[in-house]
Amino acid sequence: MKILSLSSYIARTSAAKVLHAENKRYAKHGHEAKVLSYLDIYDNAEYEVVKLSRQSKLLDILWHRLFNPFLPGIYKPTQSELLRRVQDYDPDIILVHWIHRNDALYIPLQALKRMATIAHIFLILHDLWFITGRCYYPDDCERLITGCGHCPQFNSFRDIKIDVTSHLCKLKVKYYDNIKPIFIASSKWSQNLALTGSPFSKFDVKHVPRGINTEIFHKMDKNMAKKILGIPHDKKVILVSARNMLSPRKGTQYAVRTLNELWTRHPDICQSTVLVTLGRSADQLFENQPFPRITIGQLEYDSLMALCYSASDVFLNTSLGETFGLMTAEAMACGVPVVAFDNTAMPELVKHLETGYLCRNRNIDDMTDGLYHILSDVTLQEKLSNNCCLLIKEKHDIELQVKNYLKLFEAVLEKKSTY
Repeated sequence: MKILSLSSYIARTSAAKVLHAENKRYAKHGHEAKVLSYLDIYDNAEYEVVKLSRQSKLLDILWHRLFNPFLPGIYKPTQSELLRRVQDYDPDIILVHWIHRNDALYIPLQALKRMATIAHIFLILHDLWFITGRCYYPDDCERLITGCGHCPQFNSFRDIKIDVTSHLCKLKVKYYDNIKPIFIASSKWSQNLALTGSPFSKFDVKHVPRGINTEIFHKMDKNMAKKILGIPHDKKVILVSARNMLSPRKGTQYAVRTLNELWTRHPDICQSTVLVTLGRSADQLFENQPFPRITIGQLEYDSLMALCYSASDVFLNTSLGETFGLMTAEAMACGVPVVAFDNTAMPELVKHLETGYLCRNRNIDDMTDGLYHILSDVTLQEKLSNNCCLLIKEKHDIELQVKNYLKLFEAVLEKKSTY
């Protein structure tokens, strides 16, 4: 079987690293696999990058500025080189990951329509762009049920000038009618969102739990991890991590408020606690909070991420929207209980008082209570830690995800061969 993973870009994100690990495992199972992209920030020799001529780049930029604001992600004039690469590889399966961007390097749906004549198309719901009029996460908006329009997030979009979300919803459905894709949702929440009353409910949406690399993310000796990071062994550690701390979706303003509230209510336990932050702009966000803080910044290596997780006693996750929760799963694989809001896909990982503390959404009091319960109860913390490791090992190992993907691909190819 020949498997092509398609993405407009390969960025320095945890999800992109999972794609890399996933692709390697296809080869271990005896299949040929390749990643095709317009942009690879890693400059990885294992990925094939489509390089456009200067003339094509200028044409794409012109199109992006003049026409894409009215039909974002649907069409672009320079598709021939990308399509030629796909035809030359002649895959059986095409996994479509991230194709939408706010610049000219997006992969249009029209290209997928042409690729569908070559191979079976699977659309991976890393976010929800494939099944909305434009947004990546709909928050509390229910307009998807009626096909979008009057979008409450419209003013935050940089790539469209007028609200065409209803029209884009209809266009996506029209293209999917021709492409006949299978959607893969990494959580039941995102699967249900696609299937429950939306214009996309007529399409095939499979739930395959996301996996992480447990050869890297696993439980280590906590004192050893603290020693390497320069954290006193007698200090408790609260970890806050987000690629971009200032992203509204990550809700880190709730982390600041929760930490301040925890210090006010329980200064005794806080005085023996250290805050560790991972990600951009942490200094700006946590500058005035009272905890002793270690700012590590943005890490590029998973082994260092695993070390930071392993040194932590609790992971404070204030995200307001996740289709899975990759950092949450990584922390749990390292035996770190998670305090998180009860929203989107979070309850599928954070089981209340089993793998962490699930708080009422956006409720600072409840989140403060959750942090205190875990930090003050060593027996509870150990129980949650063991349960975290068990859940990830049983349901979210990357090897299990790849096996489930391959079963799905084989079933589709076998069905095709019977016609």
